[in-house]
Amino acid sequence: MSPAFVWGPPGTGKTTTLGHIILTLLRLGQQVLVTSTTNAAVDQALASFAELEDGAQAIDGGTVVRLGQTQADTCGAGLREVVDRLYADVRDRLAGLDARRSRMLQQLASGRLLLADLGTTAHSTQLGLFEANAAPVAAPRRLLVLFSEFHAASLTNRPQAEQQAAIERRLGRLEQAAGLCAERRQVLQSGLRRQEGAVVSEERLVMATMTNVYMSSLLEGQRFDAVIVEEAGMAILPTLFYCSCLGCQQTIMVGDPQQLPPIVQSNDAFVHRAMGRSIFQVTVPEPHVSDLVVMLDTQYRMHPDIGDLVGELFYGCQLRHGWNPL
Repeated sequence: MSPAFVWGPPGTGKTTTLGHIILTLLRLGQQVLVTSTTNAAVDQALASFAELEDGAQAIDGGTVVRLGQTQADTCGAGLREVVDRLYADVRDRLAGLDARRSRMLQQLASGRLLLADLGTTAHSTQLGLFEANAAPVAAPRRLLVLFSEFHAASLTNRPQAEQQAAIERRLGRLEQAAGLCAERRQVLQSGLRRQEGAVVSEERLVMATMTNVYMSSLLEGQRFDAVIVEEAGMAILPTLFYCSCLGCQQTIMVGDPQQLPPIVQSNDAFVHRAMGRSIFQVTVPEPHVSDLVVMLDTQYRMHPDIGDLVGELFYGCQLRHGWNPL
């Protein structure tokens, strides 16, 4: 497996370049994993890819999936969105089952309340020494919650005991039907979860944080032709090595060794050696002269005077300027 490093100083278009790298690999027929330490970095990579015409078409075609929870716009690549498009019929059936079960639960609640009211009122009537009327019956409007208009009308003038028996039978059938709805929904939902795994395994481009990469069961046993690590300089080495091992052909590290290193809350020397060094320090300690490194050397963010200072201090005077103050 061949490693490569894309060194992107501030304002040099690292994220835009990343989008084009992803698209190029997809055009070569490769299956690609893009990962990073943060959701923000993954979201930015996805947004950059989606801005490209062919990238947007790949997302619309259902060959791109973004795993994990995020507040950012997933551009239609979220796992739920992809599955919904591919299995819209199953989602429609689930929605129908949910609606039916909700109605049944409402009927059950109303029917149980009606049954309780009949029992309470009947008990009160039995205790009344001067009550001449027979045991009360349910009003037609309340029976309509459980029965059709015809059956409600036929029960209206029936004795209270017959009404209670009819309501109890109806509640029993509703409970059985609601249980069958729940069972059917569970079967469909389980099938949909299996399809989620199949969708991820068949996707051409998978994007997720490193945490999702090693914790998500959907990626268990998954391998990719290429793995791209965004903000690689911030990744702790064990996690980065794990993600890199999922690539069969090449791993591309994208980042800037002059920016934030991995964050390690320990003063232990061994911990710092194992987890506090960046992949740039370990692999390409002299990135200016390494054949493995491609540096983006034109910045578009800073005034040339500021860019010259930054370039001299941190980038070996190799930083050029594409920003025009006029």
